[in-house]
Amino acid sequence: MHNKISCFLPVAEPADLKQTINELKAVELVSEIYVMTTPESKGAELPEGVASFEVPALNSTHMVKAIAQKAGDASHVLLYTKSLPLKLGALSLERMVQSA
Repeated sequence: MHNKISCFLPVAEPADLKQTINELKAVELVSEIYVMTTPESKGAELPEGVASFEVPALNSTHMVKAIAQKAGDASHVLLYTKSLPLKLGALSLERMVQSA
């Protein structure tokens, strides 16, 4: 099995979300990026190659079940819970996969 990561992010300010998505897209191990929206946050514009799905709340059982279903063939899941921009360290996801 190849190591692949499915990433799940909460909806955020467009500039912050774009920076986080760009950081993740730069990592070869990342296979899918999903943005989780809530009924209050519908309508966020997403870059090409990024999917979204709605959850009732970002801390709900429904969210966890949806993540498990959408993770697909990925060997790892990254759940980023902050709305602030993500800045990855050098080879940080590669090291995470290696140690998992």
